Amino acid sequence: MSFSNLANISRKKIVWAIDAFAEAGRQERGTRFIDRLSGSMDKDVEPVFVLTPHNVRVRHDFFPAWIDAYRASAESILKNLVKKCSITKLLSPRILIHDGSKRDDVDTLLKYCGEQKVEAIVVSSHFEERFLRIFHRSFAEILLIRSACPVVILNPLADMSRGISHIVFPTDFRKDSFKSFEAVLRLAKAFKARLTIYCKNQIPLYLASQSSPYFHLYFEEEVQQRKELAQEWVDLARDKGVSCKAEINENVFSGQIGECILDYSLSVKADLIFMVSKSSALGAFFGTSISRFVARNALCPVYVVHA
Repeated sequence: MSFSNLANISRKKIVWAIDAFAEAGRQERGTRFIDRLSGSMDKDVEPVFVLTPHNVRVRHDFFPAWIDAYRASAESILKNLVKKCSITKLLSPRILIHDGSKRDDVDTLLKYCGEQKVEAIVVSSHFEERFLRIFHRSFAEILLIRSACPVVILNPLADMSRGISHIVFPTDFRKDSFKSFEAVLRLAKAFKARLTIYCKNQIPLYLASQSSPYFHLYFEEEVQQRKELAQEWVDLARDKGVSCKAEINENVFSGQIGECILDYSLSVKADLIFMVSKSSALGAFFGTSISRFVARNALCPVYVVHA
């Protein structure tokens, strides 16, 4: 394993957010995917660990006296970890130090990424149980909420040994979705992967019952418009050299959107789900974002961009 000691400051890189003191296997299981992501996007990968009191379980007032010891320990762990990695474009690990809370961990990382040329942040998921999340969010979930650049969530329980040959792109076909479609097209082209555009039809609350006035008229027009737009996107993808198809789920009563995305992605053995985060501040507090639901539960990597 050889490292690029000096990054080319004119080129963007991928930041691999690592918890140096977490279970080693959790970090290692995603390295094959990171190497494929790095190679396909032609970006270097920089492992970054944010050292704070809470992630080493030390009281804030004791932390300053122990910084050097914990930094040395973290450096040793990271050095051993990267030796085992099969990531070709790997930069030397970096340790950032902050004496604040978990939210400050994320802000410290994002501040560093803002100062660098960062294409995306990759992090292993470590989401707590549902009833704890409102009061004790994981690092990955806070990062997902606050990051302006794309975040790639890796589920350590997922099988990431396969290549990225099939990407599922859930969308609602709104006007602001096309920019994200262009982004996933570039990613699919880089991976030489086929792309499936997935849409789960919804009915407005005031038409939530089939007995509601204009239900069938609204539904038929909505489905037809989405099918036509989906075909336009499929044709555009094919013109760009990307194998593409569209899947429109017309059953508006078939379950929650996030669950339908997961079920469909599992049924077609998707290797990557490309999500667009659109949640409000209130939705973030109560954990109702579809993108975060998918990121928590998907058995494949989830690439999240903000609308």
